[in-house]
Amino acid sequence: MTGRSSSWKRISGDVPLTQVQKLQYRLNAWVERLLQPIETFPVAVEPYIPVLDIDRLEKSFGEPVLVASPTRALCFDFIQEKLPEFFTPGARILDLGCGYGLYSRHLNAVLDCADYQGVDIQARPTWEDLTKSGATFREATLGEHMIDVNGANCIFTQSVLEHVQFDCSVFGLLKSDEAVEIQHVHFVPAPHSFAEHRYHGFRRFGPKAISRLLDDSSIFDVKIYSMGNDVTREMYWRQKGKVKTYQTRNGRLEYLYEQEKSCVENLGLNKEIIVPKNPREASFYALVFKQHVGSVD
Repeated sequence: MTGRSSSWKRISGDVPLTQVQKLQYRLNAWVERLLQPIETFPVAVEPYIPVLDIDRLEKSFGEPVLVASPTRALCFDFIQEKLPEFFTPGARILDLGCGYGLYSRHLNAVLDCADYQGVDIQARPTWEDLTKSGATFREATLGEHMIDVNGANCIFTQSVLEHVQFDCSVFGLLKSDEAVEIQHVHFVPAPHSFAEHRYHGFRRFGPKAISRLLDDSSIFDVKIYSMGNDVTREMYWRQKGKVKTYQTRNGRLEYLYEQEKSCVENLGLNKEIIVPKNPREASFYALVFKQHVGSVD
């Protein structure tokens, strides 16, 4: 299982690139978008319909949701409204690629987790303080190191798998002392997210890359949710003060936007038109599935 990738990309936008590498990276991103219409998702994709209850979101996540980009705000909304359907209260969560570990607080605010374990490629200065709240952390390289789920029954990632060269190997390198069923939820960028995040990770996930990622006999009960569209992508640049317009077949996009409001508040003004009508126009996907994980001798 080791050494498997969902894409042919070997250049990561997470490190400084030469001009030639940038050109190759943009070409790869163009090919991702070009192939989307002829690729097939492993299952039907359901558009995520956001609720965007600003008061509840701010209560759960605080300042991070108010300064979030459009797609990150939609991910927060999914966590608030949809995640409890999959991660039941008292969940024991393993957060792969946890970074600074801030999702130990975000997830606990919604789920009242029984246990939170974070794994990242290197230790972070925030870990020590977060362990005082009961979180635990360890170092490992995703896609290369065997990772013990250590009693977890839920696995989560937020914009992590695009940074892992051997992303398909992540799930094959999970182990447990005894056979367990794990519920997964992973947020991954779609090909159109290149318009926002540019040089970012090894890849974005189109239908074929998602199919390869989930092509494992231990994975079952797959659900995919799409979020974001041209409106949210234009909002991303308006939020940064760099207005870039996106044309549709019917001309310019029409939506409400108030510069003094946070991005999540502006999303709330446009709830009906930020839902992707076609899964291939999405900026992000939520991949939800279950996996049988057993011991490895």
